[in-house]
Amino acid sequence: MIKGAVTTSEIVYVSVKAPDNSLVNTGISSQNNGNNAKLFSTGSLSLKTSPNPVKNILNIYTSGFDQNKKSAVSVVSVSGALIKGLQSNNLNKKITLDVSSLNAGVYFIKVINGDKVVYTKFIKL
Repeated sequence: MIKGAVTTSEIVYVSVKAPDNSLVNTGISSQNNGNNAKLFSTGSLSLKTSPNPVKNILNIYTSGFDQNKKSAVSVVSVSGALIKGLQSNNLNKKITLDVSSLNAGVYFIKVINGDKVVYTKFIKL
């Protein structure tokens, strides 16, 4: 375990900072709503994946993103490598992503919308 790391089942508030120490995002991480869906919320922005863990099809639900901004949705490995990516002009909807070809493990969904970047974790079985 990393020095200072804590394990908890409580809701955790996180702040993500870029290498230049600028704040990238702040919000609630890994809130489980009881039906295997993980939610990341920053107030007006939300990013949810379901089911989690997933075998084949991952549903990504977003809301609160700016419809007039260019958006990208990516699957990123724990090492930071880009695995899959897609562009979207409408993030306030359900996005279906086939993850059946991924190896079992932990991955992140990264959503970029204008100057906002939001991540959430999912587990591939």
